[in-house]
Amino acid sequence: MAGYVVLRPSSVLIVDDLPDNRLLVRETLERAGYLVREAESGQRAIEILEDFGPDLIILDLMMPGEDGIAVCKRMRASGSSRFIPILFLSAESSEEEKVRGLMAGGDDFMHKPFSIRELTARVDRLVHSSRAWLDANPTTLLPGPGGISQKLRSLIQQGKPFAVGYVDLDNFKAFNDRYGFVYGDQVIRSTGQMLRDAAKEADPHGEAVFTGHIGGDDFVFMSPPEIAESLANDIVRRFRAERSRFHPQEDVRKGYFVSVTRDGRTVEFPLIGLSIGIVTRPVRDIEQISQLAAGLKKIAKQRGGNCVLSDASLSSPDLEAPPHPAIVIGCNPRELAYPLRRTLDELGLDSIITDNGPDTLKEAHRHEVRAVWILSELSYVAADDVIRLLQAKAGELGLDIKDLRGVSLSEEAVALFARESGRS
Repeated sequence: MAGYVVLRPSSVLIVDDLPDNRLLVRETLERAGYLVREAESGQRAIEILEDFGPDLIILDLMMPGEDGIAVCKRMRASGSSRFIPILFLSAESSEEEKVRGLMAGGDDFMHKPFSIRELTARVDRLVHSSRAWLDANPTTLLPGPGGISQKLRSLIQQGKPFAVGYVDLDNFKAFNDRYGFVYGDQVIRSTGQMLRDAAKEADPHGEAVFTGHIGGDDFVFMSPPEIAESLANDIVRRFRAERSRFHPQEDVRKGYFVSVTRDGRTVEFPLIGLSIGIVTRPVRDIEQISQLAAGLKKIAKQRGGNCVLSDASLSSPDLEAPPHPAIVIGCNPRELAYPLRRTLDELGLDSIITDNGPDTLKEAHRHEVRAVWILSELSYVAADDVIRLLQAKAGELGLDIKDLRGVSLSEEAVALFARESGRS
């Protein structure tokens, strides 16, 4: 299992007609930290999958009536289980049976009797690979928010020094509006590949540098502090060398392109660029790392973009602490609020995301907070109770409380809500 980090608890569905076999597998996986459900037949498994989405299905190949091959084909034909990995178990070990299982849609095959250690290792590998694939950004295939958060937690737990680079495209929204999303996707895809190539050159063995795609035009890398700045400069260099092919030659010759802003004004924008903020200081809180990196990235953009800015290059008062957020966003899970944060950032508004009631209440009492937006149910203290408690103190604290559960948050709606909260 070394080398695989699996977020617990993951869930497994065991499909086997023999109770003793199900019990052995169940006890093995529960000791490894998995949540387990059982089905004694293929039909029962199909019924369970209607309201239970496991991370993995362990399917016996030889069952009376409908065998594992037929059950696997039914699962692959269903939208709810089409992409769930399937591990076949069988007393039959012939090559022909293995091929039949894999051709039917299975992902792996184990012969019974099996080694407990091998079973656990195979289950961990399949769950890890499946989660990484589902989390990956579909445009760049880089790890998405889940994989990024997982890597950050792992680095923090290891206690070793590391740096985080926040990579953001300059003038991308205007570029997208001017040239269309097809060209925008090409730029995003190319940027992801540039991160991969630069990381591979800096870390040929692929052990020290991690690259991820937060979403939209936001990327991230993590590396040892001593190579972070050179890695970032290499990414910017690669982008500068390639950006002439992103624009029509006429715009490249002029050095700018024309696009229309939200309020309908026609504006000249510099050619698309890349800004990177790097956090090297020993911060051990994901939220604070995110805020520091976002703050550095914002300063880099204010300096004209196409540049790299590290916290090591700024005096301590500049980044002694991130600015207090203007809007607290209550959302569980946090990742669902990331697009909203990016929109607020474009509006020049700071924000902090909380996923539970106590933290939401605590952050609401910060001096600079002027609004609390609740997007979903929260952990520990119900969202309704959080709203009620805050509304009771709204006048005293000068807060604008918004219950946005179930509300469609377009960019225009966010801008309107921000104006109503008195911060735009």
